[in-house]
Amino acid sequence: MIAEEEGQCFIPIPKNASTSFRKYFEWSFHGSVKNFIKDPEILLDNHVFAIIRDPVDRFCSGYIEIVDRGKENPSLSSYKFSKITDKKEKFIQFVDDVQQCYFDSHIVPQSFFLSDEKGCTIKLDELLTIRQTTKKIESLFYKTPKKKRSVDIVTKKPRVHQNRTRVRRKSLIKSYVEQNKKIQNAIQSLYQKDFILYQKAKQEDK
Repeated sequence: MIAEEEGQCFIPIPKNASTSFRKYFEWSFHGSVKNFIKDPEILLDNHVFAIIRDPVDRFCSGYIEIVDRGKENPSLSSYKFSKITDKKEKFIQFVDDVQQCYFDSHIVPQSFFLSDEKGCTIKLDELLTIRQTTKKIESLFYKTPKKKRSVDIVTKKPRVHQNRTRVRRKSLIKSYVEQNKKIQNAIQSLYQKDFILYQKAKQEDK
């Protein structure tokens, strides 16, 4: 996504605050969407940045997103985890299924979105961590992002406790990772490049 007047190129990655940036690029700057594979000059002509998230944190968030949207994606029924009801066993099976195939964009490695056709990392001028998102939006668009509050489709009133529920669920899922060395090793293996990129982003955040 390109804010042409500012010479800024943002590369969105699912589950990495891309919705917030997409909102401001599309409406505040009337930015354009281009493909850096087809038009590599984009990377040379702009300040290129992306948001990198802790791979374990993103994986757990991606899992919750996929489970919550399961009914919208019938193809998930072909994976073993979708048939399990026990929370812990469901997640463990999910990890096994992902090792066979990255079947959803929310769990595709972050490095994939930042790679060229040969799988090499593209030219990046700036790597942001999640906590830097607000500052970047403020500096680019002179606005402070508001926290999104979902609305109940029946009552039309804000769902106050949804975020808290998700936080608790993610905390539970992360505990499964912390308690299981096999899962830790699997995630480390699945997202080797992501861990490297995240460490680089953390260094730039200091």
